[in-house]
Amino acid sequence: MKNVLKKVLTCVLAAALLAGSLAAVFNVLIMKRSDGIMTMKNFYKQEKNTVDLLIVGSSRVGIGVDAATLWEEFGIPAYDLWGSMQPYWNSYYFIKEALKTQSPKMILLDAYGTCMEDEYSDHARQVTNVAGMRPSLLKFEAARASAPPEDALDLFLGFPEYHSRYSELKADDFAHTIFNRTDRFNMGSVPSYGAVEREPVDVSDVTQTREPTEKTLGYLQKIIRLCEEEGVALVLVAMPAATDERVKEQEYYNFARGLAEHSGVDFIDLNVLDDELGLTGSDFSDPVHLNHAASKRITSYLARQLTRIADLADRRGDERYSNWLLAERTTTNKYLAKITDPLDLVAELRSSGRTIVGAKTATEWSFEITAGVPLACFLNGLSTSSRSLDCLADTSDLSSEHTTVRPENDPSGNLVLQTCGHTITLEDNMLRLDGEVIQRVGGEGAAFLVLDPVTGELTGFGVH
Repeated sequence: MKNVLKKVLTCVLAAALLAGSLAAVFNVLIMKRSDGIMTMKNFYKQEKNTVDLLIVGSSRVGIGVDAATLWEEFGIPAYDLWGSMQPYWNSYYFIKEALKTQSPKMILLDAYGTCMEDEYSDHARQVTNVAGMRPSLLKFEAARASAPPEDALDLFLGFPEYHSRYSELKADDFAHTIFNRTDRFNMGSVPSYGAVEREPVDVSDVTQTREPTEKTLGYLQKIIRLCEEEGVALVLVAMPAATDERVKEQEYYNFARGLAEHSGVDFIDLNVLDDELGLTGSDFSDPVHLNHAASKRITSYLARQLTRIADLADRRGDERYSNWLLAERTTTNKYLAKITDPLDLVAELRSSGRTIVGAKTATEWSFEITAGVPLACFLNGLSTSSRSLDCLADTSDLSSEHTTVRPENDPSGNLVLQTCGHTITLEDNMLRLDGEVIQRVGGEGAAFLVLDPVTGELTGFGVH
């Protein structure tokens, strides 16, 4: 009997080790796409029952509704659980998967799903809308709804879809493990930049309706029933666009509005509010997506509507929701890094509550160390990966409001500072820490060293 038990335990242990090893291999091989796969995988890393607003749908909400703005301005812990060109069958299974670990007060559903006319998405979007889900019966059902019968099993297993990626692997493929803490600071939103300068066609007077396909309508009704059963407020939103299909899309939205009203569901149609929202062609990074500046503005408008529909509490200051604070600061840093005009960057840094503690151009430089941040501590905190400052409370090095440090000419033309175990080298066109280039500066460009007083992190920004 003991020998039998030992064999059983050995088999169980071997099976567990094999399963763990395969899971680790799959985690490396899976595509790290931000338009569906990683949005789901990072969702799993959120603490249970902390997502109050769940945003589901296509890239129109994934790019157009900014979770960072929802937190920064309203304290709403929101997550963008979206997928590229996501049809309602995938939205339905995304919602069901999300409800396993979260109890959102509201689900904001992209109305663009009503415009999907094909029975199945193209293969790439089948993968992005299913592959990120954990293995389960629900994922198998999602695969069956997403792909023809002959392809559903491969889509569910995943490995047949990406087993040949060995030659494509990069460092980032190995970074997203269970030990990666920064993934939990990604709340799904993906900012888009640039301006297409394409004026959107006014559709505010479009009254015709266009009925979606039977499959699309069926899954939309399933979502409505699911939210009713779970006691979650459902809101449909039509995002603005500048596409050639805008009139046709509005006809689908008009149908969705009627269905929503009949079902007791709120519907917000941003696609007909160009004048009220001040939308122009410069607000779109491409004909389909809002750029990040417009996204922040539209999100703020949208949040004011949502808070009238449901009690979305302000969670700022609650330690349980600290992930959203760090996510907001990280997203804002990415936005700041895209700014190319020095004066615009300085204005945005100040408006976001950040402090410029160092600046360098190709010909001159200076550090201004704000009171409460000693020079030695500032230099010790300097790193290429924005390390936290551990000695912000030590003000003994400062007796005045700020200290300005300027260079002395040396034989090489560079200034070298030895402090706190680090070597800071300021050359004509770059700033180095321990020999590594932190920021290059050339022509009319400038480099800024910026302290975020919220996180205590020091980050480098450059404009060229």
